[in-house]
Amino acid sequence: MPGLLLALNGDYASAAYTFKSTGIKVYSFEEALYHCYTYWKESADDFAAPEFIAWVRDTLNLAHIATKIKPPTDGGDFAEKFLQFLLIADYFDSAQINDLKNRLKAWENSLEWERLKERADSLNAKDDAQKAYPLYKRALGFGENEGLFNNFAVCLMKLQKYEEAFEYLSRAYEMQPDNTDILVNYTEAAILSHNFNKAVALLKKLCEIKEDADVYYLYAQLYYETGDIRNASAYTEKALADKYDPYYVYRLADIYVQLRMYDEALQALNKIKDQDRDFLVKQAEVYIAAGHIPAAIKCIERALFYSRTDSELWIRLALYYRLNYDTQKAQAAITTALNHDPFNEKALLESARIKKALGKTKDYQEILKNILNSLKKKYRESAR
Repeated sequence: MPGLLLALNGDYASAAYTFKSTGIKVYSFEEALYHCYTYWKESADDFAAPEFIAWVRDTLNLAHIATKIKPPTDGGDFAEKFLQFLLIADYFDSAQINDLKNRLKAWENSLEWERLKERADSLNAKDDAQKAYPLYKRALGFGENEGLFNNFAVCLMKLQKYEEAFEYLSRAYEMQPDNTDILVNYTEAAILSHNFNKAVALLKKLCEIKEDADVYYLYAQLYYETGDIRNASAYTEKALADKYDPYYVYRLADIYVQLRMYDEALQALNKIKDQDRDFLVKQAEVYIAAGHIPAAIKCIERALFYSRTDSELWIRLALYYRLNYDTQKAQAAITTALNHDPFNEKALLESARIKKALGKTKDYQEILKNILNSLKKKYRESAR
């Protein structure tokens, strides 16, 4: 506790300053300092507020002190400015300041971690795992917990980085073994990373907790990855009978495609209730697998009615036109994609392939060179 000191202005103020977050009234600058030190989180907006500075200047008659109070800027220097504020008067000893400094740093790191995770989670939920990935990596630099490990692992699985996802989920599960959601994801990562013995052990644990669509679907995945397509199909159907999930339907269609049962795959897709953009994309993929390229093109053209600015759809349309030997339409589609997303690597790569198909070898080589340089730059930046 700080020792008692005389007020800097010699007397208590006639009018108190009331801190907004706590409702506490103070009558001297020292009381204000003590309040801010004790309730530092709650004082984040008050200590440099114009009305507080005006109170110090006009009510306390401490103009020389008021000029030293510096509000934080947008650069994220709150801790620095807050500590400068507390050191305006010789009120706290070095041990107290160092203790608060450490707490402020931990708090700022926590806030940065939460901001990064929130942004990454939002992108991950929109299936933009590529953009979520670096945000999760940065968040891990500020702190680690099971929620971050779990969500990052889900992102990694979407990027087909299954071994890495398995490692993060292993750590998440160690931290919170009673979390069923983590156990489900951990089991899936074990299956997809082909850690089959571990997957079987985790499935047994999961069956002790519940037996539902999630478990049936995990068995379906296990059979699928081990090459038992018939059982994969049966368990996917069982999962669908227990709970409707479009993801299960899409997986069932994939299984039928593996069996080269294309009509059955298309019939399975009819179980999708909301036959939107994603449905049309999956339908197009089945048609492509079956060799019906014109039908696939029609699906993507219909999907574009949902969004004319969807660069991924334009890239896919360009690919299908190229596969159909319609290079002029392919060029027009990829140009549209690049207009919407000029640095999209998939679009640039497809553009290079179209240039090659058009016989423009120099343009093809130049695009590939630019893509390679971009990848090298990204790798250097991520390695820092």
